[in-house]
Amino acid sequence: MRTARAFTLIELLVVIAIIALLIGILLPALSAARNAARDSVCLSNQRQIGIGLLTYAGDYDQDVPLGYLNGINFSYALYSKTFDTTTGWGNLYQAIPALQSPDLWICPRAQGPDFLIEQASASAFPPPPPGTSAPDDVAGLYMSRPYARQNEWPYWNWLPGTAPSATSIPANLDSDRIDSGVAVFADNFDGVDMIDGRHEQGVNTAYGDGSATFLRRDEKLQANQDELDLASADTIAEGSLDDVFDASPGLTAPGRQQVAFAAWPLLDR
Repeated sequence: MRTARAFTLIELLVVIAIIALLIGILLPALSAARNAARDSVCLSNQRQIGIGLLTYAGDYDQDVPLGYLNGINFSYALYSKTFDTTTGWGNLYQAIPALQSPDLWICPRAQGPDFLIEQASASAFPPPPPGTSAPDDVAGLYMSRPYARQNEWPYWNWLPGTAPSATSIPANLDSDRIDSGVAVFADNFDGVDMIDGRHEQGVNTAYGDGSATFLRRDEKLQANQDELDLASADTIAEGSLDDVFDASPGLTAPGRQQVAFAAWPLLDR
């Protein structure tokens, strides 16, 4: 009668060691593949929003809701509880059905903790209309180029299906020469922690023709001279995003947000 041969302790340990080694080899590859897929989803989000922006422009004589509300940190808001009003992003969301998915406004690579991720996580979509006294801000993780401090005009009272007021001064694809070379929105890059907590190596950036691309944080960038007046009087003409923040260490909001806004022309191509 033949007896069954059992594994020895050493053989079991060898098998366990091999399995552990394989897991150690595979996990980084799986993590990299997962992150690459999330990078692609974020880029796709930006392209869809960019196409929605062009659709909106077609409905409103090339006007587009780009800019910021009051303080510069409101470039990512869709609704502000402070002002009880829908922002430009919020109007875009409400006006274009294809954009009415909260996931479109969130970078899937975003990791916290930081104030914006917490704010976006607590946001209740859809953004409420003006005058509803909603209890919380509604925020996304993509920030608009600061063409204008738009709450100084009746701009914020635009509602879907109504034309902008004659006294409004929104950004305009034609008069502001917003084309395939002009960056119009991007992953929030208000400081190195925002970059570290998103795609780590850089930022996804969308352009005036609805396209989007990835810009490395260490890439030496040169601003288009024609666009240097779009962010502020203290625009940055050349350097990488790392250079921008290395030159201003220790900044906290709103200081670092002002630095980021001044760097927008660097994202042009």
